[in-house]
Amino acid sequence: MYTGGKDCAVIRWDIETGKKDIFPGGRNRFECGGHFEKVLSVCLLEQRGLLVSAGVDRVVAAKEAAEAIQKELLAESLEPLKLAARLNRDHSGSYLVINLLRLVVSVQQWLSRAARNVVVVHGADVSQYCTLQRMDLAQQRIMGSFPVVLFFACYLSWVGKADHPKEAMVEVTRCWSTRGRICAIVPWKCGSKSEDDDVCHTSAFRITSPAEGDLSLRLVSRRAQAHGPHVKKLRSSLTFRQMTLKNNRLSGCSASCEDEPCKLCPSAKAQRKDMWKEAQQMAQGILREWMEEHPGEMMPDVVLHLCHVKIKESFPLGDRSQELQAFVRYAHLDLLRVKDPPRKLRSEEDWQRLFPRYPALDNGFLVSFEPSDSLGIREALHKYGFCIVKVLTREECEKSVIAMFEEINSLRNKKGIEGPLIEVDDPSTWADKNWPSSSKFLIDSIALHPQAFANRCSREIYKAFQNIFEESRLHVSVDKWGVARGANDRPRWRVGLKPHWDVNPWQCLRDLEMGNPGYQGVVALRDHDLETGCHLTLPGCAHFLKQWSLERKLEKVSKSMKSFRAAEDDPILRYMQPVPLQQGEMVIWSVAQLHGSTHNKSDKMRLTQYIRMFPAKEAEWNINYDDRDGFSCTRVLPKCLRAGDLDHSQLESLDHFSRQLLGLEPWA
Repeated sequence: MYTGGKDCAVIRWDIETGKKDIFPGGRNRFECGGHFEKVLSVCLLEQRGLLVSAGVDRVVAAKEAAEAIQKELLAESLEPLKLAARLNRDHSGSYLVINLLRLVVSVQQWLSRAARNVVVVHGADVSQYCTLQRMDLAQQRIMGSFPVVLFFACYLSWVGKADHPKEAMVEVTRCWSTRGRICAIVPWKCGSKSEDDDVCHTSAFRITSPAEGDLSLRLVSRRAQAHGPHVKKLRSSLTFRQMTLKNNRLSGCSASCEDEPCKLCPSAKAQRKDMWKEAQQMAQGILREWMEEHPGEMMPDVVLHLCHVKIKESFPLGDRSQELQAFVRYAHLDLLRVKDPPRKLRSEEDWQRLFPRYPALDNGFLVSFEPSDSLGIREALHKYGFCIVKVLTREECEKSVIAMFEEINSLRNKKGIEGPLIEVDDPSTWADKNWPSSSKFLIDSIALHPQAFANRCSREIYKAFQNIFEESRLHVSVDKWGVARGANDRPRWRVGLKPHWDVNPWQCLRDLEMGNPGYQGVVALRDHDLETGCHLTLPGCAHFLKQWSLERKLEKVSKSMKSFRAAEDDPILRYMQPVPLQQGEMVIWSVAQLHGSTHNKSDKMRLTQYIRMFPAKEAEWNINYDDRDGFSCTRVLPKCLRAGDLDHSQLESLDHFSRQLLGLEPWA
């Protein structure tokens, strides 16, 4: 049995023994000898002993006999029309059984980069064969570089100038003009509207270095405007790269212009590589010494300039000021990626000053604000990085708890889970097998109960975020319920979030430079105290984040919303503060805050709903929150409607304000 798939490989399976033979490929690896895009179909021709596969790359690969087929194409069908007829007869459609296509793709990429790019092509001389076949002079001139003719037929078919190599071959033979065995061709450009353009424009070049193989392509970049209709030689302002198809493998080498020695030969490349490596070590030595003397400080430009000057004095690199500046900055970044920079020594008083405690009440809970207290909310967010706001009444919270377990038990029924219904106050129903999800957080579905939407569209929550952003055109997230079982006598149920950032801290710093990176929020549907477990955060972390990044090894920066966990031995973890919440209160924290949650050690459940708001696209902020937030209403609701988890009638019953908040109607 034979299979092909997205990994670009074709596999032969022995069903009896389970063994497999792989015909390898590689995505975008044109030199791999197989498919360089996913395989679409596989066909076995038992009479000829051939396995034929076709892929998105428009290549038909004939396994085991591919080399013989190509030899037949070049040896038995040297006349272009006969070759085209054979291609058309044996391989219908737009596919080509020939490894030249890998060169075609490389050439197309080269030509599309810049208008000054051209291709120098020449091939094996078959004029002796032409003489034996008694061809006339015109035919001999065409066939004198037959592999070149074949290459351009493939190229024109690939770019869509011709529907099939047969038609392309006719066009190339009609327009072909040779000026010796070596000529430079600027092929027809995609999208050209001129009907008078020839298929190929030809001009002569003189190249001193010999070609290798049956077909050789030299990708030339014109750095100066050529004068006259034909360029008689390669000027010193031209650089080119030679690509050779030899033994069905693509190889590359470099050459210089005229009679100059090859500047990019293997030995020269090795010497240059060693020189740049020594320069990098010198720069990093200077930078490391400065960092040890100035722990926790930002690298000044004067030190980078000093590295630039030292390298320029020590190595014969010529006048490359801009290149050297970029190289020094790269050496600095590479140094930061290898190990942690030196950290500034701080006393206990210094740490406490960096992370001030959020004020607490006599009952053990923390100070909270009314949604209309915009000044108090913004001051708390600025100083501590988080604030607590009263958003839901006790009645709304109890309705939400009932709605939560109605939805959870409905999910159990859909999945065919047997056993007693889960009840919030009955620990005997909390067993793992009784929940609709096997994840440690017990729920992996979006909260779609009408009460969940009522909470999301709460005027009090909207008022709080409106005061935070000072913006009325907001969207709301469509997220999940949150459950943490009481684990007084079940240590295995003690689940908490380890301290983390919701985004990469270095990416968060970039977002802070652009504007407000956003906020997260959790509503407590029952009291959260130190026994039930609660939110955990580092007060003032947003202000310390830049300094923290200067004292840590640089991690890969990504724009994705993947969380970033703090190291377990990081000293800042000692200063994190638990955030107990009373029923109906909401904690709102900056994305720049390090946060987590503590374990539930009681015999009661900790119940929450995740809600956050952010400026809508109509507000035209610098950051597109809808695209970045994985639980944005504009992303989640269409998915739920397509999956059938949500009905249009549920959304149509919402009022105008709620529909605007959910992105169903635009803000005025």
